[in-house]
Amino acid sequence: MLVLDGGDLFWKTARMSDKRLRQQRRKGALQLDVLTTSGIHAMVPGKGDLALGVDWLTERAKATGAPYTAANLMCDGAAPFPPSQTATVAGLDIRVVGLLSDEALMPRGCVVAPAGPALARALEDAPDADLVVVLSRLSLDDDIALAEAEPRIDLIVGGGSQTARPTPKLLGHNTARIELGTRGKKLGVTTVHWEPGATGFAVQGSVEELEKQLDRLKKRRASAADHLERTDDERSKERQQRRLDHYDKEIPRVEAELAAARSESSDPMHGIDFELQSLGPGVADHPATAEKVAQALADIEAMEAAAKSSGPLRGPFMGSGSCAGCHPAQTQQWKDTPHAKAWRTLVDQKRHVDLDCYGCHATGAFHPEGPAHPNQVGQLKGVGCESCHGPGRDHVRDPKTARMEVDPPEATCIQCHDGEQDEGRFDFESYRPKIVHTGVVSGAPTE
Repeated sequence: MLVLDGGDLFWKTARMSDKRLRQQRRKGALQLDVLTTSGIHAMVPGKGDLALGVDWLTERAKATGAPYTAANLMCDGAAPFPPSQTATVAGLDIRVVGLLSDEALMPRGCVVAPAGPALARALEDAPDADLVVVLSRLSLDDDIALAEAEPRIDLIVGGGSQTARPTPKLLGHNTARIELGTRGKKLGVTTVHWEPGATGFAVQGSVEELEKQLDRLKKRRASAADHLERTDDERSKERQQRRLDHYDKEIPRVEAELAAARSESSDPMHGIDFELQSLGPGVADHPATAEKVAQALADIEAMEAAAKSSGPLRGPFMGSGSCAGCHPAQTQQWKDTPHAKAWRTLVDQKRHVDLDCYGCHATGAFHPEGPAHPNQVGQLKGVGCESCHGPGRDHVRDPKTARMEVDPPEATCIQCHDGEQDEGRFDFESYRPKIVHTGVVSGAPTE
């Protein structure tokens, strides 16, 4: 099995605050330890990996043997990583080349050269490779152009997409492209059906899958168009228009892929299947890895316990306990929702000091005067009343004048239900009825 990582393993953007850096480096060290111990053949650094520091990353790669490759990256006039990695799997000699996007923001002193010439140089000493794989941080359009220009590419592994699809794309010269999602919630598993003498790929079962995909896209476009026509809300109009623009771009691409998949070739072709396997609770933890994770969590907890903070806030947030006096029925209804138990889930998993996690499990963390560190959460544990209705201190002082947000908009929800952390499950229209207080009476109605 060839094991690859498509980048942005440690972080998702090119910038990182100083307060987060130490914790994120501890997580990164854990990830590299586990991957290199388990066996990984090639990795490409994304902008989020380089955000931890080029020096730190190169030192950790050297210490762990992490097989990074970046053919078009230069930092302070030198290449921090080799242009390619080699592997032998199932008797095949495989050359893996990592390519970064020149549109991505890089650390100071680092520049990204054009991908095509860099790839050609990386393949100069690989004339007899059975399989050439590109670990690409480029856009789909750039990958298409790369495949058209370089016939030696067999497979492109695209990293960084939030909407990875289980159907491989066929590009120029019958180059196959698979797309990996972000945040490590799924494992992309590719099966190559090797055909001796073949010079390209044919996607197994692609026609049926693409037909289903095209049908789904057209139905979703029709739904978005219908919602756009019926709504008067400007925010909703903007959202539906974004959906339409997305579908209008995707539908022609899928139609082109379907046409290519339907065309038959008499030449022998390799086959390729791709599936995304969920890494949820149904997958048992690896005991040795679980021990390493537990140690990292303990290290992070000790690290953050010693971190300086101003302690619990005395800002505009009061905590849900301040709402119960006037709104007891609503408070009781809230207590029966997962929102009320959000902080407890972090404590149970020992992630309550995790800077990646606490903000969506505490009240007010996205507000400029809300808790900026887990040590400041205090009485704001859980997704409380003020998470949806806004800061309550002024309302408590003068309920008639300082009004709360009675009907929170979708924009409030998607700060956490952002389509990535919840893997796209969140739907405002179906989720909202599960938490609203409609029908709960306590003094004046709340809806």
